[in-house]
Amino acid sequence: MSENLRTPLRHSVPWADFDAFAHGDGDGSGAELLSRTELSWRKLGLAALLRALATVPDPVGPLDPVDAAWRLLARVERYAPDVVARLLLHPPAGIWVSHTLRRARGSAGGDGPLWLDVGYLHALAAVAAIRAGVDFDIRIPVRAGAAVLPGLGYATVAPDSEYAEVRGDGNTVVVAAQASRVTVPRSGEASEGWQSPHELTAAAGESRLTIVLDDADPYRDMRQPKPPQPLRGSDVARWRRVLDDAWRLVAETQPERAVGLARVLTSITPLPAAERLRPLSASCDEAFGGIVASEPDDALQLAATLIHEYQHVKLGALLHLVRLHQGDRSRHLYAAWRDDPRPLGGVLQGCYAFVGITSFWRARRARAGPDVDRWLADFEFALWRRQLIRVLDQVSREPSLTELGRSFTGHLVRAVGSWRDDPVPAAVQSQTDAAADDHYGQWRAYHVRPSPDRVVALAEAWVSGAPAGDVDGCREETIHFDPSVRSLDARAVLMRLRVLDPGLFDALCKDPGDAGTFVAGAVAADVAYVRGDLPAARQGYVRLLAIDPGDPHAWLGLGLTMSASGDSVGGAIIRAPEVVRSLALAIARSGQSTDPVDLTEWLRRAC
Repeated sequence: MSENLRTPLRHSVPWADFDAFAHGDGDGSGAELLSRTELSWRKLGLAALLRALATVPDPVGPLDPVDAAWRLLARVERYAPDVVARLLLHPPAGIWVSHTLRRARGSAGGDGPLWLDVGYLHALAAVAAIRAGVDFDIRIPVRAGAAVLPGLGYATVAPDSEYAEVRGDGNTVVVAAQASRVTVPRSGEASEGWQSPHELTAAAGESRLTIVLDDADPYRDMRQPKPPQPLRGSDVARWRRVLDDAWRLVAETQPERAVGLARVLTSITPLPAAERLRPLSASCDEAFGGIVASEPDDALQLAATLIHEYQHVKLGALLHLVRLHQGDRSRHLYAAWRDDPRPLGGVLQGCYAFVGITSFWRARRARAGPDVDRWLADFEFALWRRQLIRVLDQVSREPSLTELGRSFTGHLVRAVGSWRDDPVPAAVQSQTDAAADDHYGQWRAYHVRPSPDRVVALAEAWVSGAPAGDVDGCREETIHFDPSVRSLDARAVLMRLRVLDPGLFDALCKDPGDAGTFVAGAVAADVAYVRGDLPAARQGYVRLLAIDPGDPHAWLGLGLTMSASGDSVGGAIIRAPEVVRSLALAIARSGQSTDPVDLTEWLRRAC
């Protein structure tokens, strides 16, 4: 190719910025650094894509040659570099580069011919020319009747069109396909057949966040390309209201973090509302600046989501510059925010995100109002502080951490350790301790397998009436990933629901059989446990174990209930749930029936 975009720069991370990132911060100059480096990353990805396409026969189908789109983009870049930089940092553009590169190399499939993906380059070039006022004429692909110009909007054309012709003379831009002809309006204007992006701006004092609510870009959801799915006006209006309030909470609670967040996050791909108190969100290192998020319950939930995904976005960009661990993808680590065993890289990402979230809740406690607001801030802070201590302890001992990774993890450990002595009301601390033990215990019961020989020996001892002997020998364990596991946080969600929506919780108390309808994974005994009816909870869990002696949810519920009653037998379940479950299943396979409380008491004597 005769023309090239400017050569990507060499970048380095100053130690001061690395240390700030490693503390979970890096919101000032660090955010600017990451934006610059991600621009170079995008250029490198684009260069790799162009090299790959040069080896593919006819990669453009009915579109203009790749060279034509490239020359147009390079021509704009020569005298309007800021226009191209902004365009290349459009979050879906990163997903497009990676997706199309994999297709060009034959390592991924697609929903149509390759040229349909390649043509996004032509659409990028067209947008660059429009923003720079350059004359041009180029073809772009059409998906399901939508000719998308990334970041500008899309024209609705004949649904059976394969491509559209986009022409601009510096003043007027027209998108034409078959008999359809749509004029691209100037900013803020309306035009028949044209849909502009939903740009939301939230302000709090001097702090301002501008986000595009992206319902149009083919690569917006970080998976397979899809056509536009227009939001209703009422949905956009609600997002606008909630974002205004969420941004005020972020800016008031953590003004320094708000500075970096406003510099980095540029788009949200909206999803439908998720289950109450269980929001869905995601980000990707290939989509710097963009996140996917379900419609939030309220502003506080969205504030936490913004910080959560902002942390992921920062670390994803940092990992393009430094290596924190060797390439170990095996699933064997506990992540308190997930139901499945995770590889080290995923757990590091989660730790970083939850250090940011926990820091937010810690700061929020000083500003929260009385009663419900303060309870929620105390609960979330105490829960994630406890869980981060647990998870970071295992991460810091991982041998595949690099020297930088050990330094990074050490900073996180010290940041969380500095919060250890922050006082939390005793009642809240008791709830969060139970929630943390519950999730970890169920995870172990599902995914950890103790020594089979020792379990058999214990089962034989129980059947023969002998003492339990050495329980610790059972802890020679292996991880067995169970992909069916879901909703290990059900009792914690009920704890939140009891305070945040007492009307709904009272309704569940009257008809606890509906618990699973409102909180996936919850059972009637959980409602009794959370409301404090411990005898009813104990009876409920024992009944469940009579039906399924290997039910981890019921075993941990029984352990929590007995511990809350002051019965030390419950501690045996919480300390070794995988042993209790495996032993109960082994005894059941032998044809014996057993009372779970008696079995746990027998084990407790050996612990």
